[in-house]
Amino acid sequence: MLKKLNHIRNLLINYQRDNNVKFGSVDNKCKIYLDLNNNYEIKEIGRNDDDANVDSEEDDFHYHGVTHINVQKWVSYKPGVRIADLSQTEIEWLGVRLRFKNGDEIPIEIVLHSFLHELAHTVTIPEQRLCKNLNRRTKQLQSINTHSKKNHFMPCHHSDNFYRNFATILRMSEAMGIYRLPNTHRNFTPNAIQRYDCMFNPEDKMSVGSTDDKYKMSI
Repeated sequence: MLKKLNHIRNLLINYQRDNNVKFGSVDNKCKIYLDLNNNYEIKEIGRNDDDANVDSEEDDFHYHGVTHINVQKWVSYKPGVRIADLSQTEIEWLGVRLRFKNGDEIPIEIVLHSFLHELAHTVTIPEQRLCKNLNRRTKQLQSINTHSKKNHFMPCHHSDNFYRNFATILRMSEAMGIYRLPNTHRNFTPNAIQRYDCMFNPEDKMSVGSTDDKYKMSI
């Protein structure tokens, strides 16, 4: 499966290059953009060995995917917003869960949804925002709410820009037959993608997308 995910990542990298796809930046005024790349390892998370590099928070099966991005320096972008200094930022690895807690393999359609979600993190400029400027719903969208004090900055992993980039990757994936959203939730607006991502339930087959047979086959 990891070999298959590496192959799919390379297909998406080529598609972005060949079709001149540009991902979103922090906002319309920011002219810094990121591209898909393969300069980091794709790992399986949730295994009981040292190579999995999984934190205890992920090991409780709360996450189906995680991306470790090391930001050495944050710079002020505008009042209440910091962004990563990309010259001192590195994607360390991307992890996806491949087995349910009982050991059964997770269907590829579910793995792909998690994988594409994580790829969106790799093309989204990391942000920190002042807590008092974030509403309750936005705070709930973040993987980890590390600060509760109003005048502290907290990571904003799931920003509006993240969902714009996730929507772009989903469009690319559909065009290539890699992954299609279910017809009941086939809407590529950031708000719709955010709602679908929050309600996505691997146990509910109605909420799971689909993929072409060629991506189900072994590579």
